[in-house]
Amino acid sequence: MRPLKTQMEPTSRRGHIQRGAWGLVSQSASTAGNLATAIFVASTSSAAAFGAWSVGYAVALGVLTIVRAVCSTPLILDDAAGESRLIPERGAISSSWWLGSIAGVAVAASSLLTHGHLSQILLVFGISLPILMVQDSLRYLLFARRTPAPAAAMDVIWLVVTIAGFLVLSALHLTGGATATLVWTLGALVSCGYAAARGVIPSLLPSHALAYLRQQRWVSSRLLADSILNSISTQALPVVLALSGGLASAGALRAGQTLFGFIGVVVAGLTPVMTAEAVRDLRSGGSAWRLVLVWSLLLAFLGGLFGSILYTIPDSVGILALGASWAGAIALLLPLTVQAVLRGPLTGVPIVFRARLQLNRALGLRLMTAVPSLALPVVGAIGWQASGAAWGIAASALISSIMALIWLRVSEGREVSQ
Repeated sequence: MRPLKTQMEPTSRRGHIQRGAWGLVSQSASTAGNLATAIFVASTSSAAAFGAWSVGYAVALGVLTIVRAVCSTPLILDDAAGESRLIPERGAISSSWWLGSIAGVAVAASSLLTHGHLSQILLVFGISLPILMVQDSLRYLLFARRTPAPAAAMDVIWLVVTIAGFLVLSALHLTGGATATLVWTLGALVSCGYAAARGVIPSLLPSHALAYLRQQRWVSSRLLADSILNSISTQALPVVLALSGGLASAGALRAGQTLFGFIGVVVAGLTPVMTAEAVRDLRSGGSAWRLVLVWSLLLAFLGGLFGSILYTIPDSVGILALGASWAGAIALLLPLTVQAVLRGPLTGVPIVFRARLQLNRALGLRLMTAVPSLALPVVGAIGWQASGAAWGIAASALISSIMALIWLRVSEGREVSQ
C-alpha cells in the first residue's frame, strides 16, 4: 500500500480545533446524505412503504455500529494515545469489508422470510452493507492518520452524488426506498474511489482482516459488547413497532427522528473529536466532570432550541418534506425534544471511560442502561405504538442519564481509593 502523501497535522490546540472542524464537516455531510435519503423516500412513498425502509435502515445502522466498534474505533484510540506503531490500514478496511459482507448475506437472506416492500428493502440493504462498511472505515482511517480534510471530502462527495442521483430519479419519475438506497450506496462507492485516488487502497484479503482482528482483540472485544447493546437498544425499536403497530407506525417514529437529524450531526461529528480531546485532557489532569458537564449543557441547549424551531414549521412544508409520514412525526415532537435535552450524560460519560481506556466500566454502564433504554420504549411501543415508543425513549433518556452520572461518581471514588 502506498503511504498517504499528506502532511501530519500539528498536535497544538489549534490543530485539535482544525480537526474538530473537519470532523463536524465530515459528519454533517454524512448525516445530511442520510437525511436526504430518508426525506426522499418519505416524500415519495406511502407511510407503510417508508416504514419498511425504516426497518431496513435500522438494521443497516445496527450493523454499522457494531462493525465500527470492531474495526474503526480502535484506530482513533491508538492515534489519540500516541501509539507509535504503523496504523494497520489494510486490516481495518479488510475486516470492515468481510464483516459487512457476512452481515449483508444474512440481511439479504432474511428478505426471503418477508414479502412486499420489506422484502425488497432488506435485499437492497443486504447488497449495500459491504460498501457502506468500507466507506465508514476509510473515513475513520483518514482521521486516525490526522488527515481530516480528505475524510471530510469523502462525505461531501457522497452527499453531492446522492443528491444528484435523487434529482435524476425525480426527473425520471423513479421513486421508492429500494431505488433511493441504491443511489445512496452508489454515492458511498464513489467516495471510496476518491479515497483510493488519495493513496488509501482498500485491501479485501481475509488474511489482513484476521491479522488485524487478532491484533486489536483486547480493545475490539470490549467495544463489541457495548456496541451490540447500543445497537439493540437504539435500532430494535423500528422492528418492534413494525411487528406491533404496523409499518406505518415504524415510519412515523423514523420520520420524527429524521426531524432531529441535526442533533445527530452534532453528536456523531463531535464524539470522535471529544474522545481524542478527552484522552489528552484527562492525562494532563483534567476533570472528567467538567467534560461531561460541558457536553451535557451543549446537547441540552441544542436539543431545546431545535425542538422549538421544529414546532414552527407549517404543515404544508412538513408534508412536502415527509409526505404521508408528517402527521405521525409531528405528534412525536414533544417526547423527542425531551429526549434530546436529557441525553447528554448518557453519551458524555462513556466518552470519559473510552478516553481512559476503562472499557469494562463503559461496558458496565451500557449493561445497566440497556434495561431502561430497551424496555421502556418497547413497552410503550407495544401498548401505545409510536407515541408510546417516543415517550419511552424520553423516559429512558432521563433514567439512563441519572444512572450514568451515578456510575461516573462510583468510578471516580474507586480511582481515589486506589
